[in-house]
Amino acid sequence: MLGKEVFVCREPACFYLGYGKRTEMKGGESQQRIYYQIDNFDQVRESGRGKVLQAEKGLVQMYGPRTTDAVGWYDRVQPGSKVQVRYQCLNDSQIEIVGVDPIGPSVSNGEIQQALAADSPVSAFFVELRGRAAEARAFDAA
Repeated sequence: MLGKEVFVCREPACFYLGYGKRTEMKGGESQQRIYYQIDNFDQVRESGRGKVLQAEKGLVQMYGPRTTDAVGWYDRVQPGSKVQVRYQCLNDSQIEIVGVDPIGPSVSNGEIQQALAADSPVSAFFVELRGRAAEARAFDAA
């Protein structure tokens, strides 16, 4: 897991496009977003794994890290926690996410607050995420 945030739509409506789907939120709605990346595609046939890796790299460059927001375990995980990603490989290069679940021990809120307060890669990541969120809101407003 790369990070998490509570995103609140502060416009009359917020739209964003990511990983092939368009999402709309109404003003005042919020999402508890979990940001993650897939670190291997071992379940994909070796003959098609290269195509999947290339496609995933392109999607990450285009849309940023993958997100999920319909989770009941948001408060139990912190950046650095491991999540299990269940996916289907549709045509040797397209991945459809079926589910994301926490695994392993969680990091405490105190530990994450210390990391965010420090000059750390985690705090730098959140600064970058907040910048991307601001860009997305500016795009939505245009």
